[in-house]
Amino acid sequence: MDLDAVLARWPQLVLVDELAHTNAPGARHPKRHQDVEELLAAGIDVYTTLNIQHLDSLNDIVAQITGVVVRETIPDSVLDEATEIRLVDLPPAELVQRLREGRVYIPAQASRAMEKFFRLGNLTALREIPLRRTAERVDDQMRSYMQTRAIPGPWPAAERLLVCVSPSPLSGRLIRAARCLAENAYGEANRLNRLVGNLLDLTRLEAGALTIRREPSDLQDVIGAALQQVGGRLQEREVQVVVPPEIPLVPLDSVPMVQVLVNLVDNALRYSPPDQPIDVVLRAAGPMAEVEVSDRGPGIPAEDLEHIFDRFYLVQRSQGSGGIGLGLSICRGIVEAHRGTIRAQNRPGGGTSFVIALPQRGEVGHE
Repeated sequence: MDLDAVLARWPQLVLVDELAHTNAPGARHPKRHQDVEELLAAGIDVYTTLNIQHLDSLNDIVAQITGVVVRETIPDSVLDEATEIRLVDLPPAELVQRLREGRVYIPAQASRAMEKFFRLGNLTALREIPLRRTAERVDDQMRSYMQTRAIPGPWPAAERLLVCVSPSPLSGRLIRAARCLAENAYGEANRLNRLVGNLLDLTRLEAGALTIRREPSDLQDVIGAALQQVGGRLQEREVQVVVPPEIPLVPLDSVPMVQVLVNLVDNALRYSPPDQPIDVVLRAAGPMAEVEVSDRGPGIPAEDLEHIFDRFYLVQRSQGSGGIGLGLSICRGIVEAHRGTIRAQNRPGGGTSFVIALPQRGEVGHE
């Protein structure tokens, strides 16, 4: 940036990208944030951008998450002095997609970034940091506003259920009923969201509109991202993940493959006792990489095994399914689009296993 030229023009507003970057040799200031400070001192407003990994106080945390020490950082005081902060939040899978499409770095640089820093697991952990940092900033602003106006607090920031209780012995039952109501409402909203997502996926599969962009990916990260998405639905359920110490990167599109594993884990949650673990095993099987998701439920009747991946097919169960028979059909379509296979089998001793097999080698790119 030609700082003197900007000062000579003296505009009302300047856009400065990458606040944490180092200036070119010979510049007046070694760091770009020092240029911004001079512009502000001259009465010029500045819009700028900053990735959370470049904040000085978070350097150790970022290194612990990613294994990469970020060299370009700025003091926290620079961020604290900002008049306004706007959070730009992208789901990790969407950011990975933008990297693959060359919308962040040039292809060679993007490929290296996805193998090291910008892995799904890293991005999921990093995503939480700016969300928390921005929430802290908003909280500070709200407390300051209330203090300057002598407003008693706290203010409610979300919908709540109000339960009125008395010394009656029925009060405990009333509180439990209210909690159950809140949990059911939250669960129903999530269930409808997954149903709409499955219907959209099915539409894309049937129309041949599902584009697979296969890139070298770490299946361990894909498993981690899927478990992260399942999140609260796991509750206290134990999930046992077995990953070999060395397994090569597999060419796949991580976004739809994460959805496959989410569907399989959801299936295991729905059809197995809550006190039984869910097993997720990653292994090499000749030229294929296999991911097996297993439960300790009642299993699948033999006559249903060959139809389990058919659209709208439901196994008749005494406790009901809670689904419409789309999840496994979508899983098969996505896996086959990766030139892989998926099969269901009953486990010795009870339960069901779903095994995904994906080629460990193959061409990368769009299909």
